[in-house]
Amino acid sequence: MGAGGPTEDGTRIYANGTPVVVKEVSGSTNMYLAADTDFAVPVFEDISGYVIYGGWESGDHTGDTSLTILSGTFNKTVYGGSRDGSIAGDTNLSIHDGTFTNHAYGGSALAGANVSGCANVTVENATFINSTLWGAGFEANTVGSTNVVIKDGSFLWAYGGGNEGSVTGTAKLTITGGSFSEAVFGGSDNASASVQNTEVAVANANIFYLYGGGWGAPVTETAQINVEGGNLASLFGGGLWADVENVIVHIKGGTFHSEIFGGGLESDVTHDVSMTMEGGTFQSIFGSGNGTSGKGVVGGNVEMHLKAGTFLATIAPIGGIDSAKIDGNATIFVYPDALFGTYAELRTNDSFVTGRSAIKYAVDVQTNGGGTASASPAFAEKDEEVSLTASPNGGYAFKEWQVLACCLKTDGGTLTVNSGTLVLISETSNALFGDSIVISGGTITALAKNAEGDGHFAFNSAPTFGANYRHSVYAGDSAATAQLVASPTAAIYTASKYVRIEPVTSGAVPPPAAARPHRILPYRLLQHRKNSPTSR
Repeated sequence: MGAGGPTEDGTRIYANGTPVVVKEVSGSTNMYLAADTDFAVPVFEDISGYVIYGGWESGDHTGDTSLTILSGTFNKTVYGGSRDGSIAGDTNLSIHDGTFTNHAYGGSALAGANVSGCANVTVENATFINSTLWGAGFEANTVGSTNVVIKDGSFLWAYGGGNEGSVTGTAKLTITGGSFSEAVFGGSDNASASVQNTEVAVANANIFYLYGGGWGAPVTETAQINVEGGNLASLFGGGLWADVENVIVHIKGGTFHSEIFGGGLESDVTHDVSMTMEGGTFQSIFGSGNGTSGKGVVGGNVEMHLKAGTFLATIAPIGGIDSAKIDGNATIFVYPDALFGTYAELRTNDSFVTGRSAIKYAVDVQTNGGGTASASPAFAEKDEEVSLTASPNGGYAFKEWQVLACCLKTDGGTLTVNSGTLVLISETSNALFGDSIVISGGTITALAKNAEGDGHFAFNSAPTFGANYRHSVYAGDSAATAQLVASPTAAIYTASKYVRIEPVTSGAVPPPAAARPHRILPYRLLQHRKNSPTSR
């Protein structure tokens, strides 16, 4: 704490490390000592036109600062740190309410006014008019880390980093509410600054542009964004003009009204991009940057995991224009709970990916007890062979495979079943799809388990049969009402809810799949609960 407490020089107020509170009383924005909990004796009155510092005017100091703003109007800049000189400690700027027509910084003002610890900024509610909230400092100085928490308010811009101020560690920005009409940046602004890592977390807010990186300041290691809710226009894992090394984007909720890019707007990601969507409503999603001004490059690999959510438009490794590209591999992973709208489209962009570009679908294998089951590979591309292996516990024998929730489907190819017992129970569509369905062995049961008159049936087209496969066909609305069909026509397969095809020598129990893995090829296994991707 500074000797004598807060001081002023006519245009600036310095708390000198003394914990102080600013509150509007009878229309006047006043400063009080934090110990004066009754706000009985103001230290300074009518300070709206002063630059306010939680720290010192100059000199190096050890200790923390504490500047709390409960209410008031602030027409000059507010700093959690000092004007000049270093602070060996943390800075603390807590804003509960107030109107700011000038900027607020968690760090210090002048070049070289470094903070060794963390610059902490908390905003419960505030209105920023033509001004910006910054986690770090103004000129070329540094803080060890930042921790900016915004709970509500109206903002144009917010940064986890500073203007020219750098963050030698992690800039952490957490937003649980509020409106941001311009942009939110995890990093810093000026190209002369840098941030080691950024962590941006959004739980609920209205944000126009969200960047994991900075405006012009690079992120030297990883830019990370986590979104659990809110309304956002566009999201960029990287920076606006500033490169980042790696990007991690993890989205569990929220509504996105425009594109999501793993990279930046006019910047590069020098290494890898990892994107995971576990919930939310999405328009187009791209793994690269936007690709303007000769930028948009990802120097390493891109992984895009579509675990859950509603996807309404294009999902592709490359979405930008001009120079966007990926120097490594690009893989889109599609999981069972991902829902796709009518105009959703998955692309690979092979010509813009230096390595291998692929779309892989999850093969989700489960058991009802009595053993284990697995698929190899766990994610398969179109026309890729998948081996399903069942391993019964002692006292159990393998009975059958069932495909639940959606369907067994191929696009533009042949679906071939050679052996085994396969049960397809679809709750959302036809049970078995294929431009060409060939059955050469085994027992196949297909059931469209949905409402009468919904247009969903056991098969989407009549199968053909291998020359040596002798079989019987049972058809009806359910297993209970199915009857043997002596001479099945195509309509038996495409207009019946339930169809069972079995060898005429049925009755033998198939050997356990652990001893003879079942292979179903070629096919693409989709387990979406609703529409699968279609081209427009």
